Amino acid sequence: MDLSSIVAPYRYHFHVFVNNAILNGVENRPANAFFIHFTVRNTTNLHYISRQTNMWAFHRNLNEDPHFTKNLILSANNMLCDLSTSFNEVAMVLAEAAIPASEHACIVEKLNSTAMAVARRLGNLEDATIPLVVYISKSHFQIIEDPFQSNLEEYVNNQWAAADRDRFEEFDYNEEEENEIDDELARLAIDNEEDYNISNATESSIATLEKVKSTEKGECAICLEDMEVNEMVTRMPCDHKFHGDCIVQWLGKGHVCPLCRFEMPVATTVAAMDGHPTA
Repeated sequence: MDLSSIVAPYRYHFHVFVNNAILNGVENRPANAFFIHFTVRNTTNLHYISRQTNMWAFHRNLNEDPHFTKNLILSANNMLCDLSTSFNEVAMVLAEAAIPASEHACIVEKLNSTAMAVARRLGNLEDATIPLVVYISKSHFQIIEDPFQSNLEEYVNNQWAAADRDRFEEFDYNEEEENEIDDELARLAIDNEEDYNISNATESSIATLEKVKSTEKGECAICLEDMEVNEMVTRMPCDHKFHGDCIVQWLGKGHVCPLCRFEMPVATTVAAMDGHPTA
């Protein structure tokens, strides 16, 4: 059986967070409003069965174009009180980004809950412009031959074919695990949120992250600023690259990659949302 042509259906992962950087260069910032920046990243996750361990292993991500970005401004009243209006406005952007309607409710719910958490912290939004980022990862799995035992170009250039989702259940995330991780990602940007206790990566694992020169122009998924060719960046074990300061700050509040949720070693025990310690 030729594994290199098997592709799973698209999966959608998202998180919502506060990022003041998206307001840079914005003139006439709206008061008492939410400035929402949408980013959709398309990726293909390459997995293979290691011939040495006979277990599934992650190889790398292939980025696909185009990436979708758009800004949306919603008044605080519409965002926090008129849920019907906010849903319709956000759903229109998601539809433009080719996100299926079946995913809209979850994304809007996450956006609303984050907006309400920020509003509770600030109290008075009369003169405030709240910058929120809705980051959506649109990805699917492709099974490839063991890259360390075969020619990389042969399987990367193969024509990708659709496959039944059921054939991938054995290594796919279950819904409960996915929701738990999405909840953690959405909370990372809310500093000192008293309802949560987020575990951070160990200092030793952060210190050993590889520093490399960027081989192509891209965007740091944390600050949304450009990464230039030959710029020194920091690479995670999952092969995703970020500005050094950005990923260090990110891992100081959590322990997962912002893009693929690769888990770094955890420094402390995480308290569950219901207040009971995890195992």
